Amino acid sequence: MNGFPSEQNGHSAGSNQSGQQAAQILQALELIHDPRSKNELRQDASQYLEQIKAQDDAPYTGYVFAADRGYPPIVRHFGLSLLETAIRHRWMDYGEEQSSAVREWIIKLAQSVEKVDPLFVRNKIAQIWVEVAKRSWAFDWSNMDELLVELWAGSVAKKVLVLEILETLSENSFGKEDTVTALRGGDLSKACVDIFTPAHIMAENFPGRDTPDVRFGDEGWIWRISSLLGWCNEQEAGDQDVVLCAGKTLATLKSVVPWAILLALATTSCVQNVCRSLTFDSRSVQLAALETLYALYYRINYSDKDIHDLVGLMYEASTVIVLKEVYQWSVCPADDIDHEKYLLCKKFSETMHNVGKFLRDKPEALPRTADVPNFLDLLLQILQNESLHVSIPISHLFSQLLSFKKSQDLPEVVAIIGPLLQICSQRLIRYELLPEDSSHPAILFLAEDVDTMPERHAFLGNYARFGKEIVENIVKKRPYEALEHIITQADPVMRNPYEGQAPFNIQDYQKTSIAALKVDAQCSIIEAALAGYVRWRTEQQIKAENNSTNAQEASINSIFEKWSLQLMDLTYDDPAIQQRVLGLIVEFAIGPLKRDPEVALQVFYHLINSKIRLLRMPENIEAIHFQESYRDLQKFCSHQMQRIALRMPNDLFPTYDGIAEAVSQCFPATDIDEEDKDKCASVLFIIIQRTTVISDIDRSQRLEAFLVPFISKWSSSALAESLQSFSGFIDLLGLHGFQEYFLSRKAHSMRDWAEIPLDQEGLELKARIDAAKTDLPLRATKTFFGVSLERSEPGTASFKAAANVWSQKITTILPNLLQLIGLAHMFSEPSSWQHLPAESRSVPKRILNDRFWQVGISSGSRDDFYSKVEQTKTSLEGLASTIRGCLRFVRETSYRLISTMSLLGDALYRFEELPGPLSRAIFENSGALSTHQTSTLLEMIRPVISHCPSDARPHFLTPVLTAMFNALDNKIRTEWHRIDQQIRDESASDDLVEEMKDESILRQLTFNCVTLVATLFDPNDTGSSVTERPDTPRVSLRDYVLQTPEVFKSLIMFCTHALQMREGRACALITRVLRTLIPEFTKEDPVDSEIREFISTEVFRACITSFHDPNFVDVQNELAVLIASIMIRYCQLTNTPQQILLSLPDITNDKVEEATHKLLKTSSSSRQQRATILRLLEGLRGVSLSEQGRFPKPDPKKVRSAMQERYMTVEPKPETTREKTPDLGGMADMFA
Repeated sequence: MNGFPSEQNGHSAGSNQSGQQAAQILQALELIHDPRSKNELRQDASQYLEQIKAQDDAPYTGYVFAADRGYPPIVRHFGLSLLETAIRHRWMDYGEEQSSAVREWIIKLAQSVEKVDPLFVRNKIAQIWVEVAKRSWAFDWSNMDELLVELWAGSVAKKVLVLEILETLSENSFGKEDTVTALRGGDLSKACVDIFTPAHIMAENFPGRDTPDVRFGDEGWIWRISSLLGWCNEQEAGDQDVVLCAGKTLATLKSVVPWAILLALATTSCVQNVCRSLTFDSRSVQLAALETLYALYYRINYSDKDIHDLVGLMYEASTVIVLKEVYQWSVCPADDIDHEKYLLCKKFSETMHNVGKFLRDKPEALPRTADVPNFLDLLLQILQNESLHVSIPISHLFSQLLSFKKSQDLPEVVAIIGPLLQICSQRLIRYELLPEDSSHPAILFLAEDVDTMPERHAFLGNYARFGKEIVENIVKKRPYEALEHIITQADPVMRNPYEGQAPFNIQDYQKTSIAALKVDAQCSIIEAALAGYVRWRTEQQIKAENNSTNAQEASINSIFEKWSLQLMDLTYDDPAIQQRVLGLIVEFAIGPLKRDPEVALQVFYHLINSKIRLLRMPENIEAIHFQESYRDLQKFCSHQMQRIALRMPNDLFPTYDGIAEAVSQCFPATDIDEEDKDKCASVLFIIIQRTTVISDIDRSQRLEAFLVPFISKWSSSALAESLQSFSGFIDLLGLHGFQEYFLSRKAHSMRDWAEIPLDQEGLELKARIDAAKTDLPLRATKTFFGVSLERSEPGTASFKAAANVWSQKITTILPNLLQLIGLAHMFSEPSSWQHLPAESRSVPKRILNDRFWQVGISSGSRDDFYSKVEQTKTSLEGLASTIRGCLRFVRETSYRLISTMSLLGDALYRFEELPGPLSRAIFENSGALSTHQTSTLLEMIRPVISHCPSDARPHFLTPVLTAMFNALDNKIRTEWHRIDQQIRDESASDDLVEEMKDESILRQLTFNCVTLVATLFDPNDTGSSVTERPDTPRVSLRDYVLQTPEVFKSLIMFCTHALQMREGRACALITRVLRTLIPEFTKEDPVDSEIREFISTEVFRACITSFHDPNFVDVQNELAVLIASIMIRYCQLTNTPQQILLSLPDITNDKVEEATHKLLKTSSSSRQQRATILRLLEGLRGVSLSEQGRFPKPDPKKVRSAMQERYMTVEPKPETTREKTPDLGGMADMFA
């Protein structure tokens, strides 16, 4: 550029031309924003405006339009956008004269601001002021602060403008990620601290600070802003200018308090003025005040003096009174929600949570005048709010107050234990089981706050967890009084759950009746109390307390025993209630009363007797839900018997013969399925395996007797012969003839199989498949294998017994087990059905299409889904469900067995001939499985990888991992391609729900695969083998993969492709994994060179492709860091990354060299490195779909705070020392 035109000459000479141009601009803008405009005209108008932005004199043109109030506001705003575009994209090309000219124009625009200017024009001026400041302030522009102070002395409109500038500058310097700010390093943030902080505070905290002289005056902006807020608080209500000024003042403070020096906030009366704004006659100002307080008290690392000076103000009696008044005013009824007040109420609760955490962490730092009792009373009021979203931050806080050492013994906290226990007891309802059309206030508020079922379940799970923690901590603190109160409260509900309601009616049965929910709530409270009691008892044992403690423990145990016996005398018509009460009784027996074997025996025999009573379902019962609940109760009894047997085998063994006789009564029963019978028999197996009162020889002989019936089936020649061919496999499962049946009924031409009832032939085919499935040795093997290793740690007698029994059986089971897996996978392979007529080849694929219910996507409830499945059992769809259920049973039970075998270590991993056949059986035809079935396969293979001993990995894991990641890579890429193709072609089917399910499951599968990759490349993960040899050095999985070329190749290919899979979490995680790999390949040898070139080419291109894709906007920062890492490590070893960059549009050699130089600076931070890449690739950055207008932006009222988002997610469970093998037992129930 040769320079901008002179302001005076340019304006006078071109005024007529500017007027014509303004008219054209106005017309173009109207065309663009008019929804009635034709696309061609809209595109022409946009192109015209872009041409104006590209002109050399665009900044001056923009200034002329923006400065003249004679132009329409929309034209003035466009003029400002011309200035903004020039600053953002051409500033580095401007000389000193031109940049000074642009800066002066912006200063003049700011100085000319008046109240008559539309607010959006004023805000745009502030925005471009900050754009200039980010580039030149504290560099070649030193008097900015003086100019702002001069503006501050003007009208309210100018004050608001200054506040907008300061807020935006603060956010860009400390808050949001900003490329330009990052490139400036810490210059802007240091300058902000200088101008905001009073001079005497700066001198006290940073003596000898070496920064450019950028401040004007000693007061600092924190003092000026606080003083202005104090002035606003004193003005009369109703003045909109004051409301605007107060709101903007608080917004600016909100952006400043997270980083400001706390002493500066304390000495400028910020907290006092913000608290006074809580009573402002404007909801927007009140909300802004709360958000400012929230931001201030969200900070960490307060010193004791800071707590005394800043936090203590919130505990003053006068402040607590104001806080109570504000809260009570904000409460609104559930049936008439005032959205503004409700939003304010939720923010108030979150703010009080932040204030209360200081009582939790450092109560001694609060001033002596703190009115803690009244503050806690305020928290109790919030806790009782009908909205769970308002209540949960305080529930969370109380759970912490009662568990932290410094706060749990405070007299004020101890004083509220009674009402706190009462409130939590009322709130431990399973709200998720209440009907959606319930008039319960909590449900009405949930409908307002939560959009999806997964979020609702996660939120309610967190709410219940906090309530249980409160009960647990209270009982730990005051065991006798709390337990007596809880049991006294629960007893009448247990004795008469239908009080005040209609009596039990089997015809109208619902699993989640009000009576069942009442009983469930009381059981939840008691279980939490039991956990607290066990913690108290453990603590007393460690302290070795005196006899008074022993007496108290004996007294409490006496209450438990007496009440348990009373519960066993109660019977319920509702099987769901009976199940919940039985579970509670067992918790007493294996928890606080586990030292009393007599109680355990009584409970165990109570379960057996209950089981015997349940052997035959009542006659003439047509209620489907009742039948399901009744069967669930049958299985539940068996499971609880297993739990007691696992924990108390020695106590049960003396009565073993009686137990065996009682269990034998279950075997002839026709209303108990085969799996439940196996569980009953496994109770006897557990007792024999775990008891210590018999010899090892006797134990081994008895255990062998349990296994003979089904192990003999694995070794039978008939099974081996059936598994030699696909047709034999079909016959083995009783599936022969199913193709002809479906073909003869013209199933391929029928849309809804559920409407076609089965004839006698179809019913016989269905029964034959069920019988064949039962005859397989899979289920019994899984049951006995599973219980023999449950709660059995390596090195224990029970583990040794299990290893001794099963190790010799593995070689018998595996050959046929692998054949079953391979043939089951082959069923899904289209080539297996080429012999069918062309028109009917779709039938097997349709049969294998799982029906399942998914939270948040499927319509209706889970119970509705099961009810529908039950109703279609005797239809053609029911027959299809039986076939796929049989195949799913074979696949998943086989997977589970291999996972369980991995727990035995050497018995599996030293099987020399196993790895090749295992890899082929599992992965050869796995691409034909559905996405969900692949997810199940992945979960089952993870323990097999983790448990492999280090020295067995080269032999065992190499073929397994290579085949697995090749298969997963192909499968996931194929599925993403299919979904992407549907989107591009707009060929989505009418069934949107199914498409959403498919994409949801694919996203989860993608993320799970990437998570497994991250585990394999974790340098600290050495696996969890139970049979690692002592003389073998522990080698990380990462080292093994890096030293095994064939495995590494399959993994790095998957990682490269994962960068372009449309799953944000997976893409972000894989960038972090790849960043850890880049430093591994910097040596000058052929192997490193080859891998380095692959990363510099394929990985680099994949990063740039995703960086340009709108679907990856949320991970652009992570992609930029990965690109920077490749360039920093490799650009001096290869020029491939630079050549790829130069092949991109608008990327010049000068730009690449400048970026490379900045990246290689040793002082360059990761933030600056990221900013360098973001700036280099600015023209290639993908634009989010919402910005393109393809998706609407979220409703601001629905945008959640960080705290609300945290409560909407499931917190990860703590890691255990040993990974538990996943159980597929319940998973299969989710399908039909």
